[in-house]
Amino acid sequence: MNNECSNCDFSCKECLEAGNSSCTSCNDGTYLLVYPGPSKCLAFCPTNTYYDNISHKCENCDISCTECSNFGPSACINCKSGFYLNNTVDPASCL
Repeated sequence: MNNECSNCDFSCKECLEAGNSSCTSCNDGTYLLVYPGPSKCLAFCPTNTYYDNISHKCENCDISCTECSNFGPSACINCKSGFYLNNTVDPASCL
């Protein structure tokens, strides 16, 4: 350790070390992805995750969904094989 301060990546509000793979919180307009792999701030949450307004993180969709909306983990847009989309309720879910 060289005891020198380094700047966080521009997308990080706070970080543990320099670079975009150790963010602990994000600047406005970016979303924290903690799992899988190192934490980083992204412009959009990846497929199979959704943006949680409470935690301000990209959270995993329900195991039955391949894609879900920001209404929560069970608000499925598409379903994994073996499940079907029940869109008679709002938000839709996979059964």
